[in-house]
Parts: sequence; structure tokens; C-alpha cells
Amino acid sequence: MYYIEYMDPEVAKMSGPLVTKATLTNYTDAKTFVERYNTNAQFGYHAIAASPVIVLPVEPVPALRHYRLIHESPTNVFANSGANVDIKYVKTFEYVKGAKIKGEGTIEVAVVSNTGREFTYRQKSINGEFIVPYSTTGNSYDVRTKGNYKISGSTREYSVSETDVMNGSDVT
Repeated sequence: MYYIEYMDPEVAKMSGPLVTKATLTNYTDAKTFVERYNTNAQFGYHAIAASPVIVLPVEPVPALRHYRLIHESPTNVFANSGANVDIKYVKTFEYVKGAKIKGEGTIEVAVVSNTGREFTYRQKSINGEFIVPYSTTGNSYDVRTKGNYKISGSTREYSVSETDVMNGSDVT
């Protein structure tokens, strides 16, 4: 993560912003530095946190609790770049009510897409509850889970039916 201070083009008398400072740091420190700087910044001066990698977001991205991937195109955006990144041109998501699971912490499940790409769906609890969009049984899509949901750091596992996901049912 980079912490960057810069001047607006009008203040810098340039055609674009002028970076006056750039420091490589972690997300937590970058966020603190940005807030501190921007609170007292002079007119035309700013600070931001920026990622050095296009696929690494600046802030944590919350899980899609009510949307699930149902299809992705086979073509990789970076196919001819030599980058070891697998981002598809088109992804189709479906809105679902999502099954409700009581618990604290982080819940996760392994998922395989229709192209064979594997990823871990991970979600943090909100107010002691998870709302999960993927079923572990009864799924008719080509995007499927590879097992049950597990709460990280515990032995608790949950089987979630397609009916639970579509109806927004409580799972125990």
C-alpha cells in the first residue's frame, strides 16, 4: 500500500497533480496518515492511499451477501500480459435472499466456477449473523461449493440447501 501526498494541478501550476510524497506502508498506517493529513491540509493539497497492484483493493471489500456468481466467461483479461492473475471479462451474478447462520467471526467455503477457477468465499459476521449466498447442496448451477461452510478458528460446519438460500431460511 502507498501513502501519497499530492497537490492539485491548479496549485502546482502543472497539467496534472504533483506527487510530493510517496511512502510504502501497510493499509492501517496508510489510512491513519491519510485521515491525519487531510484533516489539516491546505487548499489544493491532499493525501490518498493507493494500491501498487490493480487486483489489490485499497480497503477490505465486504462479501456479497445477497449475490452469487452463477457464470463467468472463459477469457482472462490478462491472458496475453504474462501476469499471473485470473480476472474474467464477464461475470454473471444472481440476487438471492441468502441463508442465515448465527455466529461470530469469519465464515468461508471453497467454490469452483464454471471455468474451473477455484476461490474461497469469505464473509465476516454482522451483528452475530452471516447471510450466505451459495448452497452446499441442491445447486443446479455450474458454479458450486466444494464442501460445507466453516467458521474460521472453530470446528463448526454448516450444510446449506438451495431452498435455504432462495428463501432466506435460518440454518442451524
